[in-house]
Amino acid sequence: MSDYTCHQKPAAASPTTAKTALCMSLDNDPDIVQIEFTTAKNSINNLGGVGPDSKLDQLYYKNVAVIQASGETVDLKVTVDGGSYAAHNGDRNGLHGAFGNINVRAGSSVNLKFQFVNPKYGDPMTLKKFFFSWMDLDQGKNGRSPEKVILGGGHTDVLIASDAEVISANVPCKKSAGLASDCTSQSISSTTHGTGQDNPLSPMNLTALQAARSFAVFFEDKSEFYVTLDAGEGWGGRNFLFAGMSQLVLAAYPECCPSHICKTGPEMTVQQHQQQYQQQRRQELQQDQQRKTTTTTTTTTIISPDYY
Repeated sequence: MSDYTCHQKPAAASPTTAKTALCMSLDNDPDIVQIEFTTAKNSINNLGGVGPDSKLDQLYYKNVAVIQASGETVDLKVTVDGGSYAAHNGDRNGLHGAFGNINVRAGSSVNLKFQFVNPKYGDPMTLKKFFFSWMDLDQGKNGRSPEKVILGGGHTDVLIASDAEVISANVPCKKSAGLASDCTSQSISSTTHGTGQDNPLSPMNLTALQAARSFAVFFEDKSEFYVTLDAGEGWGGRNFLFAGMSQLVLAAYPECCPSHICKTGPEMTVQQHQQQYQQQRRQELQQDQQRKTTTTTTTTTIISPDYY
């Protein structure tokens, strides 16, 4: 076990709370392997054989991390773990700025295995400690295409911001993860509408809203982990963004939470954002109903920017 304990949904902290030794350890612990997609290269992009490459049926990222103690570089391989995979736009898979990205067609899900690989020999590499963050869990208008990440199990902790919009639920661990039959894991689901304009640009520079729609998972002594990505019924597809260490990890600890995320004051709170989106959804429903009652000609459906 680690020297510190992660917490899920702790109470909000005062913005003046000083950093503790725990917070400093998150930044400086030499055993934590920092996974970084800004310096990674997506050398194979053919998850589940959907393309756009025609190589092995996988996503392969080179140089996602360096182990401090040994200086060894780490690669990451993502493969479909049983079942099928449907993308709305496979070209969006791979890298998206500072994040990895996997596109899932609305109304479908995919079981995935993430495995760290030694680039010299191709065998699995066990990382002593690492964080893996899932960003921008939101959904389309009127609750369409909600996003859900189902963890396969084997993690130490799940970290969620104190004022999170995402919700968690207990689920059985994935059988292929090789865990006990009575093991319990978690699923994390979106609850609010979002657009491309509120997407994060950097995992270490999040707004309060972006932190509220993200979560991180802490692992110890693992070479692989399993997740299921689920895109609910709706139009097009959904992009699932992921990163390593993120500012969300700090936001999950009251004593470490960045002041611009946890502060109270004139800046809009997450609850106010939720109220704003609920009001927007009511207006959208009213507008849709008005269009239905006033339009008699054939109309063409325009896909919202929420869908990819």
